[in-house]
Amino acid sequence: MYSDKIELFVDGQWMPGADRIEAPIVNPATGERIASLACASAIDLDLALDSSVRAFEQWKTTTATHRWEILNRAASLIDERKAHIAHVLTTENGKTVIEATGELGFCVDAIRWY
Repeated sequence: MYSDKIELFVDGQWMPGADRIEAPIVNPATGERIASLACASAIDLDLALDSSVRAFEQWKTTTATHRWEILNRAASLIDERKAHIAHVLTTENGKTVIEATGELGFCVDAIRWY
């Protein structure tokens, strides 16, 4: 379900946090360590913010139709993978599968609405 280490995704690339600090992801039902997650430092946050500013410059010139196509595709991918994502949410948060699936349905609806 996971790779052993989950890095930060910043500016189109996976990377460890600048401080190399990690936090465990633990299944609350079993106490089993699932993976470790890179923790973002202030440096990482600045990189992400700079990247988002650059991305917005491109996004704001994208036509409404193209933005809709991108968001609709994202919603479709979530919907197609709903069962897997619900399993991941259940494993790492202890939610019921029904609750996780419901949240994902709301997520899909919200993306498609906006």
